[in-house]
Amino acid sequence: LAEGDLLAPEEILEPRGEPLKGATEVTSTDRRRHRKKLMRIRAAKRKVRDAIAIKTKDQRIAMAKIVKMAHKPGSKVKIAR
Repeated sequence: LAEGDLLAPEEILEPRGEPLKGATEVTSTDRRRHRKKLMRIRAAKRKVRDAIAIKTKDQRIAMAKIVKMAHKPGSKVKIAR
């Protein structure tokens, strides 16, 4: 048997990253993973919000055009509110 077979992995190489102090400790990797998850959620919300904003802006522009046409002299356009 080789001596390497008798040693535990942490005795051959130091563990990568931070050593854990307890079962409930949050490491920097956990914090980064959580931050990236929050960024993904925010990006999805931003995408939806931007799409809604574009739609309402287009509706507002269209309504302004109709109101402008309705206020011209001799216009047959009536706005029911």
